[in-house]
Amino acid sequence: DLLAPGGAVLSADERTDDAFNTSPDSIDRIFYGYSVLGCLPNGRIGDTSVATGTVIRAETVARYGREAGFSQVTVLPTDHGQFRFYRLDP
Repeated sequence: DLLAPGGAVLSADERTDDAFNTSPDSIDRIFYGYSVLGCLPNGRIGDTSVATGTVIRAETVARYGREAGFSQVTVLPTDHGQFRFYRLDP
């Protein structure tokens, strides 16, 4: 309801691997630490929380977008080592 006609939502989240990865070189190891100790407990405060935490994969963002009523969720082609950007279209 907050979007202007023709508008879209821009969202950013940590750039995690497409699947769980325990490689010592994977940045996911740091993100999981943040998630378990900070983001997940804080995210569980609300009654309607889905308790996702920090490590959100692109497929999860797309599913959340569809469940929220967006017709299309696009991973934007950005070259950023820490963040992934999404465009959500109504």
